[in-house]
Amino acid sequence: MTTTKREQLTIKVHQLFQILLQHPGGLSTSDLWSQLERIDHPDERSNGNGANGKSLSFEDFSFSCVAPIKAGWLVVERNHWNLSNEGKSAYENYSDPHQLMIEAGKRSTQGWLATRFPWTYCAAGKTKDQITSEVRTIRRVGVSRLLKEAFGKPVPWQEVLPIQSPRTITLTEIGTTSADSLVNHLRSVGAAYGEGSHAIYLSPGDLKLTAFASVARDYPADAGLKIMKKPGSVDDGGYLMGRAKGDSRIQLGMVHGHRHLSLVANFLHAKGVGPRLYDLINLKCDDQIWTAYVVQDVGRRIPTLAECETGVQRLKELDAEGVIKVILPEGFADEEFECPTCCNNALVDRNGQFNYIDFQNFLLSDYEKFLTDLALAAAEETHFGDTALLRGGRYLYQSVPGVKLPGKRSVANRMKTLSQLFQQAGVSVVERVILDVGCNIGMMMSEYLKLGAKWCHGWDRSFTTPYT
Repeated sequence: MTTTKREQLTIKVHQLFQILLQHPGGLSTSDLWSQLERIDHPDERSNGNGANGKSLSFEDFSFSCVAPIKAGWLVVERNHWNLSNEGKSAYENYSDPHQLMIEAGKRSTQGWLATRFPWTYCAAGKTKDQITSEVRTIRRVGVSRLLKEAFGKPVPWQEVLPIQSPRTITLTEIGTTSADSLVNHLRSVGAAYGEGSHAIYLSPGDLKLTAFASVARDYPADAGLKIMKKPGSVDDGGYLMGRAKGDSRIQLGMVHGHRHLSLVANFLHAKGVGPRLYDLINLKCDDQIWTAYVVQDVGRRIPTLAECETGVQRLKELDAEGVIKVILPEGFADEEFECPTCCNNALVDRNGQFNYIDFQNFLLSDYEKFLTDLALAAAEETHFGDTALLRGGRYLYQSVPGVKLPGKRSVANRMKTLSQLFQQAGVSVVERVILDVGCNIGMMMSEYLKLGAKWCHGWDRSFTTPYT
């Protein structure tokens, strides 16, 4: 006999009570759902996909919990689930799953509606949640910013930066066609890995155990690898694997592509609240391409409550300055910023520095002002030669792509001449290590990276290099 989806959800709620009775301290959402998924229902074993061939989603399950939540039997706080004393008593008194749900529904209007008309209540709830999420996103980001994103003309830095061309590294030892096959490979070699909704992370030590070990040889010893779960190259694939319950469509539409997310990551690092991004690359495994971020590994130490609160406060200050904006509908009230773990996004490195690693939660807002201020500061410290009254006294020694400020040396013109010389000599910088002596603020190195250089080292005076 085939079990209906409604009956299956009722049984799942009953199983939820069973699990939580075994964990008096409660469970996180991910741990709870993981345990529920491991419990096979007879009908699920028969067809492999649940009722009517469709697997049960957490979103459907969460709406099935409305009645016991409103009855006060099930307590859900943020990302934590627990049973109240009344819930434990209810489980003992109503051993039949259907009777448990009926009794829970009698204790509130919403509970009654959720048990009597589950699909209508679910649809209404989803619509309400979606509208609430969109309104909060609009308030958070601002109408003017939304209009600018939707209809505004891209400013120079958006069209030019980042100037670097992503490397494509071909790996012949592994053929991964899906995120599941990637995970299977990691398990087969005994590599520990971190997995989130959108990416899989390998620490430097575990990276060396995998078929991706050759990638590590091109980067510093503390480089880890963050591989996107969604297939696609840097320019073709997006960061997000999919949409979850409560996600704002406006918010998801504003998440930067990989290139601009690399600027977000570097900005957070420059401000002392994020790990260094070494590179953004394509990994070619047979016919499949995956996007990966090569990032500085900051260890696994969770910050203390005080360390986390100080770090999140710094993020709030950067948000208030306007260069970046948190695009989550709840803003800093979202569980992604709940101390001390910030949903495993907050870590402290060996130097005691707070690092927030989930950079896709931020939008570059007034990034042009940040670049201009940075270039003006560099002009004061890195200009060589005479000053020019018409150019504002001390001005940039090298022009900066995407910034409308004069420079003594045109990087574009220099690169045009150098490219001709490279061609005449039959020389290429592709996959080469470049040493730039007298690099100034590093603009020529950015051009070499644009041509496909593997890595660049710059050398200059001590008062110049901080602006490189």
